[in-house]
Amino acid sequence: MNLQEIRKEDTVTEIKGPSGNSIFVDHVILRNRNFQTPLPKEEISQEQIINPLLLDLIHVEKNFGTAEQMEAAKKLEEWVRKGYTGGRLEPVDTPDKLQLTLNYDRATYMPWPLTTKPLHDVLCYIVKMPDIPPKFNLERVRELGVPSGPLFGKLRSGIPVTLPDGRTIQPEECLIGGGPGPVILIVSCPSELYLDSLLGNKKIQSFWCSEFGGKEHKVLYIAHITPISICSLPQYCEFIHKFGRNVEHIFLNESCRGQTYLRKSQSLFDKLNFIAPFSFPFPENPFVAPSLPPLNVESVVGQYLMKFGLFPRHSGTDSSLIPRLPSKEELKIRHSKLFEIPKFGLYMSALHKVFQADLPSKFGQEMKQLEMQEEKSWRKEASPLEVEEEETKIATFVRNMQTNPAPPDSIFGLPKEEVVLHVLGTAAASPTHSRNVSGMILSIKGKHILLDAGSGSYGQMCRKFGQTVDTVLMNMSTVWISHKHPDHHCGMIPILRRRQELLASSGSSVTPITIFGPHMIAGYLMEYSSLMETPLEYNFYLNEELESPSHRWGPFWSDNFGFDLVQTVPAIHGGFAHSIIFTHSDGWKIVVSGDTRPSQALVDLGKNCTLLVHEATMLDKDIRHGLEKAHSTTGEARHVASIMGAYRLLLTHFSGRQNIYPVKDFVTQDKVPSQAIRDGLDSAEISKIKFVDHKDSIRNILISEKYHPCPDYLCIIAMDLASLDLALLPSLPLLTQVYKLLYLKEKELK
Repeated sequence: MNLQEIRKEDTVTEIKGPSGNSIFVDHVILRNRNFQTPLPKEEISQEQIINPLLLDLIHVEKNFGTAEQMEAAKKLEEWVRKGYTGGRLEPVDTPDKLQLTLNYDRATYMPWPLTTKPLHDVLCYIVKMPDIPPKFNLERVRELGVPSGPLFGKLRSGIPVTLPDGRTIQPEECLIGGGPGPVILIVSCPSELYLDSLLGNKKIQSFWCSEFGGKEHKVLYIAHITPISICSLPQYCEFIHKFGRNVEHIFLNESCRGQTYLRKSQSLFDKLNFIAPFSFPFPENPFVAPSLPPLNVESVVGQYLMKFGLFPRHSGTDSSLIPRLPSKEELKIRHSKLFEIPKFGLYMSALHKVFQADLPSKFGQEMKQLEMQEEKSWRKEASPLEVEEEETKIATFVRNMQTNPAPPDSIFGLPKEEVVLHVLGTAAASPTHSRNVSGMILSIKGKHILLDAGSGSYGQMCRKFGQTVDTVLMNMSTVWISHKHPDHHCGMIPILRRRQELLASSGSSVTPITIFGPHMIAGYLMEYSSLMETPLEYNFYLNEELESPSHRWGPFWSDNFGFDLVQTVPAIHGGFAHSIIFTHSDGWKIVVSGDTRPSQALVDLGKNCTLLVHEATMLDKDIRHGLEKAHSTTGEARHVASIMGAYRLLLTHFSGRQNIYPVKDFVTQDKVPSQAIRDGLDSAEISKIKFVDHKDSIRNILISEKYHPCPDYLCIIAMDLASLDLALLPSLPLLTQVYKLLYLKEKELK
């Protein structure tokens, strides 16, 4: 259904189900009572800008499109250029393949400031399920005196029959039940400005109970995508009651926040919390979503995997699949099963010794009890020599980790929890059952910087910080978006909206948040903000502004966070991607690669950094995919860390093809990374690899076997909801060794 069809309001869409039955979807349009008709184009202020979305489209088609698309993009570019010189723009013919529905007012000009603000419409939906067919009633047939045999079959087939006594029996006389199918309403009322349109809509009124003049068949469920503040209004409560008592109301709003969505994800976090509570702590006060007001109707807060019965009518709500937090007893059982993994107890003992000061006192007592189980399993089966060799291996790893190299002075003596990198998501492109898409928060002395924000980042924050999430948001002043791809920015809007709501409700002035990103994000923010009743308060700047070491933003970063220098560098990836380097006055340096191929420019700027956060989307054997999609492999990320001289490497942005514990290249590869990468390509492909920087090329590195991946004892695997304290950085690689054991166990189970 296109926009013109939706605007007609009398359009009903028929959706065919797998069984051949049809579902009919009708809709109503709610108008904002402050709706204004846009001024004619001639009356719009001449102070205007070109929509960044159009500029981005031109760039993509010119560089990556077909010959026809490239030619059309050049025409568009010339057309747009006239606008900058004050020339009058006229619509231009473009091929359909340009992926652009060219609308003069929508795609070309975005008046700034807006002369008039036509606020958007809201759609509500009426879903009519198939009618319920009546059933053939044998008892009724016998009561009518119909003899068994062929006459039964005719009646079943809808054919009237004549009995020996002359009576004619119609098929309808033998049927029972049936009737119109159930109706589901989906109601969205985002603000009080839409109430008049909602309450006065004739289509919706027809579904009220007869007491209030309703004429249509009864509604089974109503899903309310409506804020709690609107649900609490007397007018809305009255609206709800007019549907009668037999309707179940499902609320999908702030009351759904912070839920646990996936069993796999929760189970993984439970394990990680037991293994390393200093990096995966449960929030002291778990997030509690706002509650609905008392409505005196049958209602439920919608939850993930909740099911609602449609046939038979009101067959009930099924909550059996909803993930829930395990009890203490269940957790204890799960923890004990971990010690059934060979060597797990040895590594947990090493973790306990290394992080003893950072573990709760009860942890040691519980672990000793659980270790006894391992004594009965692997230790019992292994020879004393095997146990001794494994203990020596762990001791060597810990010694190298702590001394080779020694911790930099910048983090020696650094107070705990003063500088923490919180990981919100580590998946590439799309979420998996245990990983959300990209997002991190860098916290420095209670001030927070959001580094990318893929979809679901706000929900991850609620699960990570619990009831303190509002404090984090109110102390978040800066956002950095690496590039335009949706897995890095589509979760930003809920965070910005919630932050603005909190600041406004606190009575303090709303300080605009500072956002750095690619130009496409400017258009995204501008368009979204124009649809909001209260526009977003933000200041947007391009990542390119931070490329020069002498940029004008020095005082901003220094005054707010204590940085001597914050600098970006173009990344080797699409979407106007950038990497970023944070250099603090205390001497530590954090480098975030974003999405990129190995880059010498990043190596030069990140030399001797304290922490390199580098993408490792692909396994080494999947180098071909890395080249095609401009991503790095595990071995390439480790090579970058090695030549950069990074003290620690945090690997992230893992493809869904990898295991939930993405350590496959650490434990199953029997070749050095350079050999595994070369084996993933043929000689012709290697010769065609383009130079990626001014000093060396991936091609030369591959051919001459110059890959020098940093050792395991410098590497950390990023996991969702981790908190990486810079003060604990020297010992965090030990966690990767435990992840290896978990990975091997998962593989064994499969």
